[in-house]
Amino acid sequence: MKHREGEFSIGGDLALRRPGFGSMHISSSGVSGEPRNHEATRLLTRVVELGINLIDTTDAYGPELSERTIAETLYPYPRDLESCDQGRRYATAKPAMSSR
Repeated sequence: MKHREGEFSIGGDLALRRPGFGSMHISSSGVSGEPRNHEATRLLTRVVELGINLIDTTDAYGPELSERTIAETLYPYPRDLESCDQGRRYATAKPAMSSR
């Protein structure tokens, strides 16, 4: 697959453009918490207008908060928009069990 400047591929057929967008920026405090909807909507809309087609998200910013905001703002999704998730991470009050 031939790429334009600023593009890279995953698996040979998924073309992504640099830079991607980290969704931590749509939360209320800049890291976690319920998004401020009007600001998040404006920011996500601008991300797509700029041609960014990769949005990175994780539950570490608040379970399903950024994912829900992205879905509500950008649906129906642009054809080339992709998202990736860093996996579920939850803070707990209990320390992890030792394997010893």
